[in-house]
Order: sequence, then C-alpha cells, then structure tokens
Amino acid sequence: MSKECPDCHGRGYEVISTEVCPLCKGKGKSKSVDFMKISEKDIDSFLKNGAVCEKCKGKGSIEITRPCEACEGLGKIYTCKVCGARIHNPEDAEDEICSTCARSQHVYALDESCDLKDVEAGKLYHGIVSSIASFGVFVDLNPHVRGLMHSSNVGVQPEVGDAVIVLVKSIKAGGKLDLIPKTLAKYETIELEKELPLKDSSQIDTSMKGRLIRIEGEVIQVKQTSGPTIFTISDEGGFIPCAAFESAGKRSYPHIDVGMIVSITGEVTPRDEQVQIEVMSMKLLTGEKETAVKTRVEKVIDEKAAPADIPFLIESEILEKLRPRMLHVAKEIKKAILHSTPILLRHHADADGITSAIAIERAILPLITEIGGSDAEYYFYKRAPSKAPFYELADVTRDISFALEDYARHGQKMPLVIQVDNGSTEEDVPAMRQANVYGIDMLVIDHHHPDDIVDQYLIGHVNPCLLYTSDAADDLLCVDLG
Repeated sequence: MSKECPDCHGRGYEVISTEVCPLCKGKGKSKSVDFMKISEKDIDSFLKNGAVCEKCKGKGSIEITRPCEACEGLGKIYTCKVCGARIHNPEDAEDEICSTCARSQHVYALDESCDLKDVEAGKLYHGIVSSIASFGVFVDLNPHVRGLMHSSNVGVQPEVGDAVIVLVKSIKAGGKLDLIPKTLAKYETIELEKELPLKDSSQIDTSMKGRLIRIEGEVIQVKQTSGPTIFTISDEGGFIPCAAFESAGKRSYPHIDVGMIVSITGEVTPRDEQVQIEVMSMKLLTGEKETAVKTRVEKVIDEKAAPADIPFLIESEILEKLRPRMLHVAKEIKKAILHSTPILLRHHADADGITSAIAIERAILPLITEIGGSDAEYYFYKRAPSKAPFYELADVTRDISFALEDYARHGQKMPLVIQVDNGSTEEDVPAMRQANVYGIDMLVIDHHHPDDIVDQYLIGHVNPCLLYTSDAADDLLCVDLG
C-alpha cells in the first residue's frame, strides 16, 4: 500500500532555502531570445510579458532543495500490504510487498467449488493456461473462473496447459479478470475452498434441493456407470451417494478409492425419491483432518453397532459365560453392515449348519436392506454351504475370486466371512491363511472341539468348548446371537 508523504506533500523533496536566480540576476527575464525556439503559441505571451528566464520560470529566485528524508525522495510512503511493514526502495511499486513476505508469499489455489465471488483483486493465484490469442493469454483459475493476461504484460509466451502464478490486478465489469504473470522464488500455497455448511447425510433431504453443501466421510463404494461415477460416502449420519461426472463412462477422481476419507462439495439433487450430491469438488483428506473425520465416524458407528443386551431364550450357565463373546461377534457383524462391508455367510451343509445360518440370515438381512437400500442384499450378502466339515481351500479360492470380482466391478470392500458350524479346527487353518493374505476378516460360531491355532486368524470366536468340555448346539447359539 502507498500514501502521499506528509512531510513533502508528494513532491519527494523539501525546500531548505531560496536564492537569487544566477541566470537572470533576480529579474525573471531572459537577456536574449532565440526566436527559432519560440512556438507560434508562445508569441502572444512573449509580446505581452517579454522573455521569461528558463531557470527560475520568471520568479527571479530559485529554491534550494534536498531529497525528503521521510519518503527517501519517492513522494510516497510504501508499506507491505501483507504485514504492514515499511518498504524502502521498492523494486516493483505495483507489488507493494516487503522482502520478508516476498520470500513466503501466499499463492491461492481455487477449489473447484469456488466462483468469482471468492476471488479478490491484489492476491496471487495458481492457474492453468487454457488458450492463447493475439491479444493475450487466457488462464483458468479453476473450471469456473477464467481471466486474461494481456499481451503487453506477457514476457515469455507460455504454452497451453502450463501452470502459472498470476496476480489479479482488477476485476472488471462482467466478471472479467485482468491478470499479471508473476515469478516467485518462494511461496506458500493455500487451498481456498468455498465456505459452506458441513452436513451429515442424515440432515440432507429433498427440501434442500439445489443447495450447495459440504460433507466429510469414508468412501465405501465406487461404481462406474455409463454416465457418472457414483461414490457412496459413509459418515456419522449414514450413507449418501455422490455423482461425479467428467465424461460419459469415464472414471472421475481416479485417485479416490474405497476406504479413503474425503471432503465433498456439491449440490443436493433428488433422484428416485431419494437425494444424492452432484459433486463439484472432492478432496482426499490426510493427516490430522483424516484422523479427525475417521475418529468422528467410527465413534458414531461404534455406538450404533452396540447390540441390545437381551435375555437368552433359555436359562443356561454356558450361554451366560459366552455372552461377552457373543456380544462381541454381534457387534462386529453390525459394524460391518454399517460400513457397507459385504457379508459372506459360510456354513456346513448339514442340519445344524443350515439352521444356524438361517437364524443369522434372518437377523441381518433387514438391517442390510435398511442401511443399503432395497437391492443391497443382492450386492452385500451371500450365503454359501461347505460340503466338508471345515473351511477348505476350494471354498476360500471361490470366495476370494468372487470378492475380487465384486471389488473390480462395483468397488466393494473385501467381505467379512462368518463361519457357522465350521471354523474352529486346525483343518480350517490353510483356508484361513489364504483369506488373511487378502485382508479378509473372519468370525467363527462353532461347537466342534477348537484348536488354539485358529484364533490368530479370527476377529471373533464363539465356541462353548472354549470354556467347557461339552458343547452346545450352534443353531441355538446363532438364534441367540441374532
């Protein structure tokens, strides 16, 4: 910033004394006149007033001056527009920024959600050269904001696609940006996002149609359609689909995948009697922001996943002893459903295996439908019998194959495998090791004699033989678990 020097009133010097003009000896008139140098316009003045002394301009005296000490002869006092510090001998008066701030200037990167209202004259921005014309270079600050670097301000001609730093000199009528290219040795990039209210999915409904909002959460599914890419986001309120479009059938935000924590800005739009967000901007959150969102979401999901502590169908000392393990397994199943993790229910193909699996199936299908929608049970649930009385390699190979196919086609997570009437014995270990390689979590509800080796591959294990030498019917365990 600059202002007129108060000491010299903008002249840049101060008068210390006056003396008689040495050329005209104080008369203010010139002794001789060169008529060849007098213009036709000045003849009338010459005839009336005579020849005016060139040195004193007719005053007869001259001022003895010295440069103003306050402004160092500049006529203006320059201060840094960032920190307010005084600037001595500015190299570029237009920049009006001190050397300290110049070494750490802020350059703003506009988020895709920003528009012209978020741009300020006098600030530096990152941009991409979008086109070149005879009169200048067009620069995109984001997909919605564009400006022009006039050819008179462009030194080295850039190429289309080049990244540049520009100063917004002015914002003209009609939202036209006048840009000046800048070259900085050192700067700090600040990402500028549109200030929008942070909502969770439970607060978004059709009454908010057309409103711009921001959500934060975990990507639990990525589905590519023939049009947009659909990202399903899980937050503390539930789930919401977000549609991002680049071009028909092309994957939007290819660097964003399942399990990542993101911040999304977009417009609320109704679709099939539900709502979705038309994505304007999606950013991957890392570090402290990622941890904060993940902690917030996990806390809410952990509370929702807490199973009801209801009495068993029969009074049993064995069941009471198993209650903590059963509550843990029930919570893990519910957490998986809340995270939209596919459930794969594996059971022995005999009477107690089938009845056990059906008991769990009837308990979890309504919850899967409630969380994921009417067709969720087709995408997030499978039940498969095992012919062998253990989880054999043929079973796990088939399960991994289907899981990888679902991941590739629908962007689904690897499933949670629930073993019923199987899974407690050493014969299950080879298949468990194979599943473990692919990051597949596993729960076991069984009544056969358990081997200690299996527990290292499980996140939950319910088996009465872990506490007693006699077993209990696993179908009863599954009924009470459900």
